[in-house]
Amino acid sequence: MDTKHWLSLGIVLSCLLIVGVTTSFAYFTANITKENENKTKVEAGAIGSIKYDGELTFNETNIYPGMQNIQTFTIEKGSQEGTGTYEIDLASTLPEVFGSDIEITLYKTTTPETDNVTRKEGNLTQTAEGFIKEDEIIINGSPEIVYGPETLTNNSEIILEQADFDTSTLAKTTYYLVYNYKNNGNQNAQQGQTFSGKVTVRLISELNENEEQTAVDYILSLVDTSDELVDDETVDHNIRYIGANPNNYVTFNNELWRIIGVFNNIDNGSGTKETRIKLIRDERIGNYSWDNKPSGTGSSDSEYGSNDWTDSTLKEVLNNGPYWNRARGSCPSGRDGATTFCDFSTNGLTEEAKRMISD
Repeated sequence: MDTKHWLSLGIVLSCLLIVGVTTSFAYFTANITKENENKTKVEAGAIGSIKYDGELTFNETNIYPGMQNIQTFTIEKGSQEGTGTYEIDLASTLPEVFGSDIEITLYKTTTPETDNVTRKEGNLTQTAEGFIKEDEIIINGSPEIVYGPETLTNNSEIILEQADFDTSTLAKTTYYLVYNYKNNGNQNAQQGQTFSGKVTVRLISELNENEEQTAVDYILSLVDTSDELVDDETVDHNIRYIGANPNNYVTFNNELWRIIGVFNNIDNGSGTKETRIKLIRDERIGNYSWDNKPSGTGSSDSEYGSNDWTDSTLKEVLNNGPYWNRARGSCPSGRDGATTFCDFSTNGLTEEAKRMISD
């Protein structure tokens, strides 16, 4: 039986995924999608926080050799103070037929008004090999090159940049990721082929000798490589386990429990929003009524109680009664205030477990 509690494992270090942007390209047409249309905020208590905004700029419907384009995103200070390192990664899927024809360069600047990267769209012309574009990338001022120009190879996983930051001095930084689909003569073999890429930004930190990685950190470090963890696409961008039998088991209260997921923006009771893990016990603790207060008692409007958790009879058992106190006692059963004997003296919450729980 699940309780109303959240496992209180604060973020000590962070390895947080920001849902990136996936763009598909084709020789003549492009199917372009964006995984997340909302701004995503990443927070890590011990090493500060940053914000990452992704803006998809690859929106052409016809793409030809010679095409160049820019994907722009920004990193800026978040709500928490601290120091740390952020990392910008690019994962791509590229058929070998493209060879060395795709080239990428990453620029950055803190003064985009004067130092920036823009695109001048060129003409579409026909040659003996087929149609080509004559796009031009224009460098204004002196934006810094942090990666490239480098050839994008098939199934690349690239660290574009690692940058140390201090939130007290962190200036908003604009990045320009330039894609260049080079015109290299006869490229008929590439017609109809596609490639895709995903940009992610994450906070990273080295574990000190005496530090332990929290459960939140560990779960979030698996998101990139696990098919069992997904963003629930709510405004809070919680990470949930999915599937018929995901590998989400954990020992808690000296028992086997399962992790439902990592939930953001949980009020810690004082108005501060924090990140929490939500657990559910792997096995039932018994058959008890959700609520069975007599009609007219509290929120109850029948002999079967009500669906208001705040004064539920089961809530009292789990949060203040026998289960919480690891004791024997009475639990709600049936209707109209009836009870049954229940014994949680061996499987109720231990003191150690209770210290890991917050409202």
